[in-house]
Amino acid sequence: MKILSFDIESSTGSPRGASLCSFGYRLEGDGACEGRDILVNPLPKAFPVGKYVGPKLAYPVAEFRRQPHFDGRYCEIKAVFDRADLVVGFALSNDIKYLNNACDCFKTERIKFSFIDVQVIGGLVVPELKNKGLDKFAERFGVEFNHHRSDEDARVTLEVLYGLIRESGMTLDGIIETYGVVLGENRDDGYTNCYARADIEARLKAGGRSVKKLLANYYVDHVAERVPRTGRALRHKRVCASENVSADLAAFRKLVAVARKEGGYFCQSSYNGCDVYVSDENDKREDRIVRTCRGVSVMTKEEFFSTYGEADCPFDDYAILEGHYSALVPDREPAEAE
Repeated sequence: MKILSFDIESSTGSPRGASLCSFGYRLEGDGACEGRDILVNPLPKAFPVGKYVGPKLAYPVAEFRRQPHFDGRYCEIKAVFDRADLVVGFALSNDIKYLNNACDCFKTERIKFSFIDVQVIGGLVVPELKNKGLDKFAERFGVEFNHHRSDEDARVTLEVLYGLIRESGMTLDGIIETYGVVLGENRDDGYTNCYARADIEARLKAGGRSVKKLLANYYVDHVAERVPRTGRALRHKRVCASENVSADLAAFRKLVAVARKEGGYFCQSSYNGCDVYVSDENDKREDRIVRTCRGVSVMTKEEFFSTYGEADCPFDDYAILEGHYSALVPDREPAEAE
């Protein structure tokens, strides 16, 4: 099996305007090994990354300017993907955006491939390095490299992958099966990220702030699809809640459902006014709510449910999170080559 690891550098740090300036790769397998840094003359006239932030690019600007534009390198780059059985990279989302944007700007066909993000696997095998950069993983496995040179990043990514396989005591297929790793996919209309089902389960169990916020937003946005309006007790009324009440997802879900069932709707912000405010004893916003929302009814969650009854809707929290992490990221922005 031939494994392709690739990395891309941008002249501006922005995935717009055909800023791709180098495509580095390492292709290994079937007894062969090759790698190269394919340089590209980007469309942006300036190199802000090198000029204002420091010498972060591996070559002088003049060296890039002597190269062909992306359309002159496209066939060469696509041929590298065509020869690979598996594509890997490290924190690939920006690299994919750079590549897709260059294809769009020069009106070439997008390069479609499935991929494994080594950063995702790394966080599963070595939890203390979760979400850390390539340099931290390289340090753990004793791999040295020149930063910001694409072919070097690609080589080190492969070395880190091999180190993770050794440390896990499993094959790559074993890691994928054990942790439920789902490969990302680059498509014509965008890309999906690589993720792991084991990571989703861990996030759900930990119940961190970002996960709670994501779930809460989903409840509010989709309650209308799940709960019919059968009552009128809260008709046309806005229901809000304190941060502490909202942080209790079980209670929050019921609040949202009751507001919908009784003809009202739940609002996560009270700045445009609210009619019913569900508070708690440590709520610092209650005084402001009373002052700014004329006629507001303030009650505890126990009082709210006693007054308006209870309701629930069949949200599957795991399915919500998996849908979020597996969602297509649309990135097509048509542009004209200069």
